[in-house]
Amino acid sequence: AARRANGRALRRLKHSLGKQALIVGVDRLDYTKGLVEKFAAYEALLEAHEEHSGRVTMLQIAPPTREGVEAYDAVRSQLEAMAGRINGRFGDFTWVPVRYIHRSLSRDDLAGLFRQARVGLVTSLRDGMNLVAKEFVAAQDPADPGVLVLSCFAGAAEQLAEALLVNPHDIQDVAAALHRALTMPLEERRARHEALWRKIASHNVERWRELFLKRLGSAAVERLNGELRPDGAAGGKFRLTKRHPRPWLPAPRGAPPEQARREPARDAVAPVLAPARPNGRGSPLRLAR
Repeated sequence: AARRANGRALRRLKHSLGKQALIVGVDRLDYTKGLVEKFAAYEALLEAHEEHSGRVTMLQIAPPTREGVEAYDAVRSQLEAMAGRINGRFGDFTWVPVRYIHRSLSRDDLAGLFRQARVGLVTSLRDGMNLVAKEFVAAQDPADPGVLVLSCFAGAAEQLAEALLVNPHDIQDVAAALHRALTMPLEERRARHEALWRKIASHNVERWRELFLKRLGSAAVERLNGELRPDGAAGGKFRLTKRHPRPWLPAPRGAPPEQARREPARDAVAPVLAPARPNGRGSPLRLAR
């Protein structure tokens, strides 16, 4: 990230910013990403704290998705209108408060952009893990790191508790977190980044694999010992068998078709792991009552 931050395009960005702090957001253009709320919170920040006038710029990267779909086109139109309103209201000859880019950037440019930013802003309304939050942390300079402001609705929020967690529906809450991030002392920024990076570095794919296999093996042992029912609930007595009986009884003559789906056969079974044999081959094992 340090090398990529010195690329030609990012050197031009740094020169254009001067001493301005950079708030960066990278989200696909999607109504679940809270982009409208993000722009509203930034506008609220400039309203409440005049000291940031001319000293901070927000750069939003929003690559297009599902163009031609009415809901997505509406979000794009609203963001463009908000960016114009904020710039017209607060900007001057030498300062553009919002820079909005409606296209993708290369991974190298994004890594350098994250490293230059004082604040990474993620305001998802509904989300999965949101790897942008982790990429922002990973790209920081440990000696002078930026601050992550993260939606509590992003999956990463459960792990990245040292970020400034916000409710993106609360515009004033996000604005207050932005002000705190922009004015946070260096020592606190370093401490938060160190804790975040420690979690990201240790919770890698190898650790996930080991935990997954360990829990999978535990579930298999519980089933083998009759401690876990095939549907995952605790309790019930089962034994291993290699039989393959019908899982459902046929419906009695004249009964409605859905009755068969409501009456499980007495010898119904459920599959579990197929442990490897000494010869390397596996044989499916099933649980039966």
